[in-house]
Amino acid sequence: MKKTAILFIICLISSRAVAQANYTLTGRILDDISGKAIANVNVYLSNSLLGTVTNDSGYYIITGIHDGTYEAVASFMGYESMSQVVTFDEIKNLKKDFRLKQKTYILNDVNITAANANDWRQNYALFCELFLGKSDFAKECEIENKEQIDLKWESFDVLTAKCSVPLIIVNNALGYRINCVLEQFRWDKANKMVNYVVKPGFSLLEPQEATDTLKWKQNRLRAYEFSIERFLGSLISDNYYEKGYKIFLDPQPAAENYVSMYSERVTGRELVLKKSSTKAEEYALHFKNFLRVEYNHETTWLRLLYPEISMDRNGNVKELVPFQVTGAWSTIGIANMLPQYFNAE
Repeated sequence: MKKTAILFIICLISSRAVAQANYTLTGRILDDISGKAIANVNVYLSNSLLGTVTNDSGYYIITGIHDGTYEAVASFMGYESMSQVVTFDEIKNLKKDFRLKQKTYILNDVNITAANANDWRQNYALFCELFLGKSDFAKECEIENKEQIDLKWESFDVLTAKCSVPLIIVNNALGYRINCVLEQFRWDKANKMVNYVVKPGFSLLEPQEATDTLKWKQNRLRAYEFSIERFLGSLISDNYYEKGYKIFLDPQPAAENYVSMYSERVTGRELVLKKSSTKAEEYALHFKNFLRVEYNHETTWLRLLYPEISMDRNGNVKELVPFQVTGAWSTIGIANMLPQYFNAE
């Protein structure tokens, strides 16, 4: 049985808030050509609840940041989105300026006519299944500006999606509004491979019903339990077995209910995780071929896209494209995404 695989191309973050949130990011946003300040620019740390907008003079400040590595994103209509990697360790306050370039193409240029409306709706339904995922949470997600998504079959087997403005995703299952820069989306039908590059910024929804707050809390815990972030955190904490994971080294993903004679049970994290020889409190995840993860009667295979990937003590993965994922975790998408430092305790 051929399985769908997904390339995770957002930074995967541990959900254990173990550090104090006492770092600050400041800076100014300017037009690249004129040098003039740009007001009301969205500036946020990707995959987090931390963000703000620039004032009339183009200045911004983001406070309450945990230590670690982030991607700071600046996004404004009519300009190309820009990002910079920032790392907080000994230095408490960092300054990052952005010079945004104006876009050279026309916004809102997706023309949905009666002739192609049916094709677009079919392509959009496929896009949502692959992008938002197949969980129950996906059914409660709405992309408010979906009409601005340009969906095209580049060939018979390859569907791409582009959007000249950030996607506005309202997740009524988890209680988040997501300002999501979609840098790349590609579905390879022949190889059953989807990959996408996103830079999401989260904000909290206001409860509309008395039951919303409890519902969101319960659903966030469900999303966290079935996440790669929880698994990576358990490796760092060396309690993956206690949390219910069984892991194996496999030569390749196997058919259901089939176990390869070449599989090797991982009986200790030292077989796949080692401490960095150069940086304190940093770890490297390393293994050949595939790592099979069994949890709650579900099976997932991870394949590293590097010889090894680096994680800090909080579980932050530093590489932008760490894994190819096949199996159970490949069915989850943006609808299950939690912001950085979500606290499951």
